[in-house]
Amino acid sequence: MHCRQAPMCTPTPAQGDQKVSRSNNPDLLSVMFAIAVRITHAFESTLILTYNNTAYPAVQGSTAYFDCGWSFNSDLEYPTSLTFSSSNRGQIYSYSIGNAFQTETSQGDGFDPDRMVTSGVSTSVSNVLLTLSGLECADEGVYKCVVSYNLEDNTVQTPVESEATLTLKVQPSAPAISAISGDLNQGVLENEEVTFRCTANVGSRNKGRVHWRIYRKDVPQDILSTDSRLSTSKDQPAQQPCTDLITSNLTLKMTRNDQNLVAACFVSNDDFAPASSLPQACEDTILCDQTQTVYVYYPVSESTLTVTHDPQDIYHGGSVTLTCRAEGYPEPSIVWMKGNETLHEEKSVKSSKLVLTNLTVDGDSGEYVCVATNDPQGAIASVNKTINISVSSTPPPPTDPPTTSTTSAPVNSKTKKVTGGGGSKSCF
Repeated sequence: MHCRQAPMCTPTPAQGDQKVSRSNNPDLLSVMFAIAVRITHAFESTLILTYNNTAYPAVQGSTAYFDCGWSFNSDLEYPTSLTFSSSNRGQIYSYSIGNAFQTETSQGDGFDPDRMVTSGVSTSVSNVLLTLSGLECADEGVYKCVVSYNLEDNTVQTPVESEATLTLKVQPSAPAISAISGDLNQGVLENEEVTFRCTANVGSRNKGRVHWRIYRKDVPQDILSTDSRLSTSKDQPAQQPCTDLITSNLTLKMTRNDQNLVAACFVSNDDFAPASSLPQACEDTILCDQTQTVYVYYPVSESTLTVTHDPQDIYHGGSVTLTCRAEGYPEPSIVWMKGNETLHEEKSVKSSKLVLTNLTVDGDSGEYVCVATNDPQGAIASVNKTINISVSSTPPPPTDPPTTSTTSAPVNSKTKKVTGGGGSKSCF
Protein backbone atom coordinates (compact mmCIF):
# COMPACT_ATOMS: atom_id res chain seq x y z
CA MET A 1 0.00 0.00 0.00
CA HIS A 2 1.05 3.61 -0.57
CA CYS A 3 0.89 6.60 1.81
CA ARG A 4 1.92 4.68 4.88
CA GLN A 5 3.61 7.72 6.38
CA ALA A 6 0.47 9.91 6.36
CA PRO A 7 -2.95 9.27 7.93
CA MET A 8 -4.70 10.33 4.75
CA CYS A 9 -3.82 11.26 1.21
CA THR A 10 -5.78 12.23 -1.85
CA PRO A 11 -6.09 9.53 -4.50
CA THR A 12 -5.48 10.03 -8.14
CA PRO A 13 -9.02 9.93 -9.62
CA ALA A 14 -9.77 7.57 -12.41
CA GLN A 15 -10.77 9.05 -15.73
CA GLY A 16 -14.16 10.75 -15.42
CA ASP A 17 -13.92 11.16 -11.65
CA GLN A 18 -14.06 14.58 -9.98
CA LYS A 19 -10.68 15.80 -8.87
CA VAL A 20 -10.56 17.89 -5.67
CA SER A 21 -7.36 19.59 -4.55
CA ARG A 22 -7.36 20.84 -0.97
CA SER A 23 -4.21 22.93 -1.28
CA ASN A 24 -4.42 24.39 -4.77
CA ASN A 25 -8.09 25.41 -4.93
CA PRO A 26 -8.50 28.90 -3.34
CA ASP A 27 -12.28 28.70 -3.74
CA LEU A 28 -12.55 25.65 -1.50
CA LEU A 29 -13.08 26.47 2.17
CA SER A 30 -12.41 23.35 4.21
CA VAL A 31 -14.25 22.92 7.48
CA MET A 32 -13.44 19.88 9.61
CA PHE A 33 -16.01 18.81 12.17
CA ALA A 34 -17.55 15.75 13.82
CA ILE A 35 -14.53 13.66 12.92
CA ALA A 36 -14.39 10.29 14.62
CA VAL A 37 -11.03 8.53 14.85
CA ARG A 38 -10.75 4.96 16.04
CA ILE A 39 -7.47 3.08 16.34
CA THR A 40 -6.96 -0.63 16.75
CA HIS A 41 -3.36 -1.70 16.72
CA ALA A 42 -1.95 0.74 14.15
CA PHE A 43 -5.04 0.96 11.95
CA GLU A 44 -6.66 4.42 11.84
CA SER A 45 -9.63 5.89 9.91
CA THR A 46 -10.91 9.47 9.50
CA LEU A 47 -13.87 11.01 7.67
CA ILE A 48 -13.50 14.67 6.78
CA LEU A 49 -16.40 16.72 5.40
CA THR A 50 -15.77 19.91 3.42
CA TYR A 51 -17.96 22.21 1.33
CA ASN A 52 -17.32 24.35 -1.71
CA ASN A 53 -17.30 28.12 -1.17
CA THR A 54 -19.09 28.04 2.17
CA ALA A 55 -18.58 27.56 5.86
CA TYR A 56 -20.44 25.11 8.06
CA PRO A 57 -23.31 24.46 7.74
CA ALA A 58 -23.62 24.12 3.99
CA VAL A 59 -25.92 26.28 1.90
CA GLN A 60 -28.67 24.49 0.03
CA GLY A 61 -27.52 23.76 -3.51
CA SER A 62 -23.80 23.66 -2.73
CA THR A 63 -21.47 20.64 -2.90
CA ALA A 64 -20.17 18.42 -0.09
CA TYR A 65 -17.00 16.32 -0.13
CA PHE A 66 -16.68 13.29 2.15
CA ASP A 67 -13.07 12.15 2.35
CA CYS A 68 -12.62 8.79 4.06
CA GLY A 69 -8.97 8.03 4.69
CA TRP A 70 -7.08 5.35 6.59
CA SER A 71 -3.55 4.45 7.55
CA PHE A 72 -2.09 1.15 8.74
CA ASN A 73 1.03 -0.90 9.16
CA SER A 74 1.37 -2.84 5.96
CA ASP A 75 3.54 -5.41 7.68
CA LEU A 76 0.73 -6.33 10.06
CA GLU A 77 -2.59 -5.21 8.56
CA TYR A 78 -4.45 -4.86 5.29
CA PRO A 79 -7.94 -3.42 4.52
CA THR A 80 -10.59 -5.76 3.20
CA SER A 81 -13.60 -3.50 2.55
CA LEU A 82 -14.97 0.04 2.78
CA THR A 83 -18.60 1.14 3.05
CA PHE A 84 -20.17 4.62 2.78
CA SER A 85 -23.63 5.07 4.30
CA SER A 86 -25.86 7.75 5.80
CA SER A 87 -28.59 7.81 8.43
CA ASN A 88 -31.25 8.80 5.91
CA ARG A 89 -30.07 7.07 2.72
CA GLY A 90 -28.75 3.75 3.92
CA GLN A 91 -25.81 2.23 2.07
CA ILE A 92 -24.37 4.52 -0.59
CA TYR A 93 -21.22 2.85 -1.85
CA SER A 94 -18.88 -0.01 -1.03
CA TYR A 95 -15.83 -1.77 -2.29
CA SER A 96 -14.05 -4.91 -1.16
CA ILE A 97 -10.72 -6.63 -1.67
CA GLY A 98 -10.82 -10.35 -2.33
CA ASN A 99 -8.34 -13.03 -1.34
CA ALA A 100 -6.44 -12.52 -4.56
CA PHE A 101 -6.42 -8.74 -3.91
CA GLN A 102 -8.91 -8.10 -6.68
CA THR A 103 -11.35 -5.23 -5.96
CA GLU A 104 -15.11 -5.12 -6.37
CA THR A 105 -17.24 -1.96 -6.13
CA SER A 106 -20.99 -1.63 -5.80
CA GLN A 107 -23.52 1.17 -5.46
CA GLY A 108 -26.11 0.91 -2.72
CA ASP A 109 -29.74 2.00 -2.76
CA GLY A 110 -28.68 5.37 -1.35
CA PHE A 111 -26.43 6.20 -4.29
CA ASP A 112 -27.69 9.03 -6.51
CA PRO A 113 -25.91 8.78 -9.88
CA ASP A 114 -27.04 12.26 -10.90
CA ARG A 115 -25.43 13.95 -7.90
CA MET A 116 -22.82 11.57 -6.51
CA VAL A 117 -19.29 10.80 -7.72
CA THR A 118 -16.66 8.63 -6.05
CA SER A 119 -12.95 8.70 -6.64
CA GLY A 120 -11.16 5.70 -8.03
CA VAL A 121 -10.33 2.98 -5.53
CA SER A 122 -7.67 0.30 -5.58
CA THR A 123 -5.26 -1.47 -3.29
CA SER A 124 -2.78 1.34 -3.85
CA VAL A 125 -4.81 4.20 -2.35
CA SER A 126 -5.57 5.03 1.26
CA ASN A 127 -8.64 7.21 0.94
CA VAL A 128 -11.88 7.47 -1.01
CA LEU A 129 -13.61 10.74 -1.86
CA LEU A 130 -17.42 10.88 -2.17
CA THR A 131 -18.74 14.07 -3.83
CA LEU A 132 -22.39 15.04 -3.35
CA SER A 133 -23.60 18.05 -5.37
CA GLY A 134 -26.82 20.07 -5.34
CA LEU A 135 -27.35 19.63 -1.61
CA GLU A 136 -30.98 19.47 -0.50
CA CYS A 137 -32.88 18.86 2.71
CA ALA A 138 -33.04 15.11 2.16
CA ASP A 139 -29.23 14.99 2.28
CA GLU A 140 -29.03 16.08 5.92
CA GLY A 141 -27.91 13.40 8.34
CA VAL A 142 -24.97 11.46 9.73
CA TYR A 143 -22.60 10.01 7.13
CA LYS A 144 -20.48 7.05 8.09
CA CYS A 145 -17.38 5.45 6.62
CA VAL A 146 -16.63 1.91 7.80
CA VAL A 147 -13.29 0.28 6.99
CA SER A 148 -12.77 -3.41 7.66
CA TYR A 149 -9.33 -4.97 7.84
CA ASN A 150 -7.50 -8.16 8.73
CA LEU A 151 -4.19 -8.90 10.34
CA GLU A 152 -1.48 -10.56 8.32
CA ASP A 153 -2.61 -13.93 9.57
CA ASN A 154 -6.12 -13.20 8.16
CA THR A 155 -7.53 -12.62 11.61
CA VAL A 156 -10.67 -10.47 11.18
CA GLN A 157 -10.60 -7.30 13.27
CA THR A 158 -13.38 -5.02 14.48
CA PRO A 159 -14.23 -2.55 11.68
CA VAL A 160 -13.14 1.05 12.16
CA GLU A 161 -15.90 3.65 11.83
CA SER A 162 -15.77 7.42 11.38
CA GLU A 163 -18.68 9.86 11.09
CA ALA A 164 -19.51 13.37 9.89
CA THR A 165 -22.82 15.24 10.16
CA LEU A 166 -24.23 17.18 7.20
CA THR A 167 -26.43 20.17 8.08
CA LEU A 168 -27.89 22.71 5.65
CA LYS A 169 -28.68 26.39 5.67
CA VAL A 170 -31.75 27.17 3.57
CA GLN A 171 -32.77 30.62 2.43
CA PRO A 172 -36.27 31.86 3.30
CA SER A 173 -38.96 32.37 0.68
CA ALA A 174 -41.29 35.32 0.10
CA PRO A 175 -44.44 35.16 2.26
CA ALA A 176 -48.03 35.15 1.02
CA ILE A 177 -50.72 37.14 2.84
CA SER A 178 -54.48 36.83 2.58
CA ALA A 179 -57.67 37.61 4.46
CA ILE A 180 -59.35 34.43 5.67
CA SER A 181 -62.31 36.30 7.14
CA GLY A 182 -63.79 39.48 5.74
CA ASP A 183 -63.96 40.40 2.06
CA LEU A 184 -61.44 43.17 1.48
CA ASN A 185 -62.75 43.72 -2.03
CA GLN A 186 -66.16 44.62 -0.62
CA GLY A 187 -64.79 46.41 2.44
CA VAL A 188 -65.59 45.61 6.06
CA LEU A 189 -68.10 46.98 8.54
CA GLU A 190 -67.04 48.83 11.65
CA ASN A 191 -66.52 46.46 14.63
CA GLU A 192 -66.20 43.50 12.26
CA GLU A 193 -63.27 41.19 12.96
CA VAL A 194 -60.90 40.51 10.10
CA THR A 195 -58.25 37.79 10.21
CA PHE A 196 -55.18 38.17 8.03
CA ARG A 197 -53.07 35.07 7.37
CA CYS A 198 -49.38 35.05 6.49
CA THR A 199 -47.80 31.82 5.25
CA ALA A 200 -44.06 31.60 4.66
CA ASN A 201 -41.23 29.11 4.43
CA VAL A 202 -38.78 30.95 6.67
CA GLY A 203 -35.77 28.80 5.76
CA SER A 204 -33.55 26.78 8.08
CA ARG A 205 -35.21 25.24 11.12
CA ASN A 206 -35.38 27.50 14.17
CA LYS A 207 -33.71 30.32 12.24
CA GLY A 208 -36.66 32.16 10.69
CA ARG A 209 -39.65 34.18 11.89
CA VAL A 210 -42.51 36.25 10.55
CA HIS A 211 -43.15 39.84 11.65
CA TRP A 212 -46.42 41.78 11.38
CA ARG A 213 -46.69 45.49 10.78
CA ILE A 214 -49.78 47.60 10.15
CA TYR A 215 -49.91 51.00 8.52
CA ARG A 216 -52.50 53.62 9.44
CA LYS A 217 -52.23 56.68 7.23
CA ASP A 218 -48.80 55.37 6.18
CA VAL A 219 -47.59 55.38 9.81
CA PRO A 220 -46.07 51.94 10.64
CA GLN A 221 -46.88 50.08 13.83
CA ASP A 222 -45.15 46.81 14.70
CA ILE A 223 -47.22 43.99 16.19
CA LEU A 224 -45.23 42.29 18.94
CA SER A 225 -44.95 38.51 18.86
CA THR A 226 -46.61 38.41 22.29
CA ASP A 227 -49.71 40.26 21.09
CA SER A 228 -52.89 38.34 21.98
CA ARG A 229 -54.27 39.07 18.51
CA LEU A 230 -51.63 36.78 16.98
CA SER A 231 -51.70 33.00 16.62
CA THR A 232 -48.78 31.17 15.01
CA SER A 233 -48.04 27.57 14.07
CA LYS A 234 -44.90 25.95 12.69
CA ASP A 235 -44.50 22.80 10.59
CA GLN A 236 -41.82 21.08 8.55
CA PRO A 237 -42.96 20.70 4.93
CA ALA A 238 -42.59 17.22 3.49
CA GLN A 239 -40.53 18.39 0.52
CA GLN A 240 -38.18 20.51 2.64
CA PRO A 241 -38.04 18.92 6.10
CA CYS A 242 -34.99 20.94 7.11
CA THR A 243 -37.02 24.18 6.97
CA ASP A 244 -39.85 25.74 8.95
CA LEU A 245 -43.19 26.56 7.36
CA ILE A 246 -44.87 29.20 9.51
CA THR A 247 -48.54 30.14 9.41
CA SER A 248 -49.41 33.25 11.38
CA ASN A 249 -52.87 34.79 11.84
CA LEU A 250 -53.51 38.38 12.90
CA THR A 251 -57.08 39.20 13.97
CA LEU A 252 -58.13 42.86 14.13
CA LYS A 253 -61.44 44.38 15.19
CA MET A 254 -61.87 47.12 12.64
CA THR A 255 -62.89 50.62 13.69
CA ARG A 256 -63.21 53.87 11.80
CA ASN A 257 -59.69 54.69 12.99
CA ASP A 258 -58.50 51.79 10.82
CA GLN A 259 -59.76 53.44 7.65
CA ASN A 260 -57.30 52.78 4.78
CA LEU A 261 -55.32 50.34 6.92
CA VAL A 262 -52.71 48.10 5.28
CA ALA A 263 -51.28 44.99 6.99
CA ALA A 264 -47.86 43.62 6.03
CA CYS A 265 -45.99 40.41 6.83
CA PHE A 266 -42.17 40.35 6.80
CA VAL A 267 -39.85 37.31 6.96
CA SER A 268 -36.50 37.28 8.73
CA ASN A 269 -33.83 34.59 8.98
CA ASP A 270 -30.78 34.68 11.24
CA ASP A 271 -28.50 33.32 8.51
CA PHE A 272 -29.66 35.40 5.55
CA ALA A 273 -31.94 38.32 6.54
CA PRO A 274 -31.77 39.14 10.27
CA ALA A 275 -34.68 40.87 11.97
CA SER A 276 -32.50 43.90 12.72
CA SER A 277 -32.31 44.66 8.99
CA LEU A 278 -36.06 44.71 8.27
CA PRO A 279 -36.97 47.77 6.17
CA GLN A 280 -39.79 50.15 7.06
CA ALA A 281 -41.64 49.66 3.80
CA CYS A 282 -42.81 46.34 2.38
CA GLU A 283 -41.79 47.46 -1.12
CA ASP A 284 -38.13 47.53 -0.04
CA THR A 285 -37.71 43.75 0.27
CA ILE A 286 -38.83 40.62 -1.54
CA LEU A 287 -39.37 38.96 1.84
CA CYS A 288 -42.66 40.78 2.43
CA ASP A 289 -46.26 40.75 1.32
CA GLN A 290 -49.04 43.15 2.22
CA THR A 291 -52.81 43.41 1.97
CA GLN A 292 -54.74 45.77 -0.21
CA THR A 293 -56.07 48.91 1.42
CA VAL A 294 -58.86 48.13 3.88
CA TYR A 295 -61.98 50.29 3.69
CA VAL A 296 -64.10 50.41 6.84
CA TYR A 297 -67.80 51.15 6.35
CA TYR A 298 -69.67 52.88 9.18
CA PRO A 299 -72.92 54.86 9.39
CA VAL A 300 -73.38 58.55 10.09
CA SER A 301 -74.33 59.20 13.70
CA GLU A 302 -75.86 62.06 15.61
CA SER A 303 -72.89 62.17 17.96
CA THR A 304 -70.54 63.08 15.12
CA LEU A 305 -72.92 65.49 13.34
CA THR A 306 -72.18 69.15 14.09
CA VAL A 307 -73.96 72.31 12.92
CA THR A 308 -72.55 75.80 13.51
CA HIS A 309 -73.10 79.33 12.27
CA ASP A 310 -70.78 82.28 11.84
CA PRO A 311 -70.95 85.03 12.94
CA GLN A 312 -72.70 84.41 16.23
CA ASP A 313 -74.56 87.73 16.17
CA ILE A 314 -76.81 88.07 13.13
CA TYR A 315 -78.45 91.34 12.01
CA HIS A 316 -80.86 92.59 9.44
CA GLY A 317 -79.09 93.21 6.14
CA GLY A 318 -76.08 91.11 7.11
CA SER A 319 -75.03 87.56 6.24
CA VAL A 320 -74.39 84.26 8.01
CA THR A 321 -72.67 80.98 7.09
CA LEU A 322 -74.13 77.70 8.33
CA THR A 323 -71.77 74.70 8.40
CA CYS A 324 -72.74 71.04 8.76
CA ARG A 325 -70.08 68.35 9.30
CA ALA A 326 -70.80 64.62 9.21
CA GLU A 327 -68.66 61.48 9.51
CA GLY A 328 -69.35 58.18 7.80
CA TYR A 329 -68.18 55.82 5.08
CA PRO A 330 -69.16 55.98 2.35
CA GLU A 331 -69.11 59.74 2.70
CA PRO A 332 -72.63 61.00 3.30
CA SER A 333 -74.98 63.20 1.35
CA ILE A 334 -75.91 66.42 3.17
CA VAL A 335 -79.18 68.29 2.67
CA TRP A 336 -80.09 71.72 4.12
CA MET A 337 -83.75 72.31 4.81
CA LYS A 338 -85.98 75.02 6.28
CA GLY A 339 -89.42 73.73 6.98
CA ASN A 340 -90.40 71.61 4.00
CA GLU A 341 -88.14 73.50 1.63
CA THR A 342 -84.88 71.97 0.46
CA LEU A 343 -82.33 74.77 0.31
CA HIS A 344 -79.24 72.87 -0.81
CA GLU A 345 -77.97 69.31 -1.32
CA GLU A 346 -74.46 67.89 -1.75
CA LYS A 347 -73.41 64.26 -2.22
CA SER A 348 -70.35 62.43 -0.92
CA VAL A 349 -69.02 65.23 1.25
CA LYS A 350 -67.71 65.58 4.77
CA SER A 351 -69.08 69.07 5.24
CA SER A 352 -71.52 71.45 3.61
CA LYS A 353 -71.93 75.21 3.96
CA LEU A 354 -75.03 77.29 3.42
CA VAL A 355 -74.50 81.07 3.12
CA LEU A 356 -77.41 83.46 3.69
CA THR A 357 -77.04 87.10 2.66
CA ASN A 358 -79.18 90.25 2.82
CA LEU A 359 -80.88 88.84 5.88
CA THR A 360 -84.33 89.96 7.02
CA VAL A 361 -85.90 89.41 10.40
CA ASP A 362 -89.07 87.78 9.16
CA GLY A 363 -87.76 86.03 6.07
CA ASP A 364 -84.61 84.39 7.44
CA SER A 365 -85.13 83.82 11.16
CA GLY A 366 -86.12 80.28 12.13
CA GLU A 367 -84.89 76.68 12.28
CA TYR A 368 -82.51 75.24 9.72
CA VAL A 369 -82.04 71.48 9.55
CA CYS A 370 -78.98 69.57 8.32
CA VAL A 371 -79.77 66.01 7.21
CA ALA A 372 -76.84 63.59 6.65
CA THR A 373 -77.41 60.21 4.98
CA ASN A 374 -75.19 57.30 3.89
CA ASP A 375 -75.60 53.58 3.20
CA PRO A 376 -72.71 51.43 4.49
CA GLN A 377 -73.01 48.18 2.53
CA GLY A 378 -76.68 48.77 1.79
CA ALA A 379 -77.84 49.68 5.31
CA ILE A 380 -79.21 53.23 5.02
CA ALA A 381 -78.46 55.53 7.94
CA SER A 382 -79.81 59.08 8.33
CA VAL A 383 -79.40 61.65 11.10
CA ASN A 384 -80.28 65.32 11.37
CA LYS A 385 -79.54 68.29 13.56
CA THR A 386 -81.33 71.64 13.87
CA ILE A 387 -79.86 75.08 14.40
CA ASN A 388 -81.91 78.19 15.19
CA ILE A 389 -81.12 81.47 13.46
CA SER A 390 -82.42 84.70 14.99
CA VAL A 391 -81.97 87.84 12.92
CA SER A 392 -81.93 91.07 14.95
CA SER A 393 -83.58 94.13 13.47
CA THR A 394 -80.95 96.64 14.51
CA PRO A 395 -77.22 96.30 14.84
CA PRO A 396 -75.60 96.95 18.24
CA PRO A 397 -74.34 100.45 19.03
CA PRO A 398 -70.81 101.20 17.89
CA THR A 399 -68.14 100.44 20.45
CA ASP A 400 -66.03 103.47 19.49
CA PRO A 401 -67.13 106.97 20.65
CA PRO A 402 -68.68 109.13 17.90
CA THR A 403 -66.39 111.55 16.15
CA THR A 404 -67.21 115.06 15.00
CA SER A 405 -67.01 115.65 11.32
CA THR A 406 -67.32 118.86 9.41
CA THR A 407 -68.03 116.99 6.22
CA SER A 408 -71.48 117.79 4.93
CA ALA A 409 -73.85 114.95 4.06
CA PRO A 410 -73.93 114.00 0.39
CA VAL A 411 -76.73 115.37 -1.63
CA ASN A 412 -77.58 112.03 -3.27
CA SER A 413 -77.46 109.09 -0.76
CA LYS A 414 -78.14 105.51 -1.88
CA THR A 415 -80.19 102.98 0.07
CA LYS A 416 -80.81 99.22 -0.55
CA LYS A 417 -84.37 98.06 -0.31
CA VAL A 418 -85.07 94.43 0.70
CA THR A 419 -88.33 93.19 -0.60
CA GLY A 420 -90.44 90.52 1.01
CA GLY A 421 -89.45 86.83 1.14
CA GLY A 422 -86.21 87.18 3.12
CA GLY A 423 -82.63 87.59 2.03
CA SER A 424 -80.73 85.77 -0.66
CA LYS A 425 -79.03 82.47 -0.20
CA SER A 426 -75.89 80.91 -1.61
CA CYS A 427 -74.26 77.57 -0.92
CA PHE A 428 -70.81 76.10 -1.31
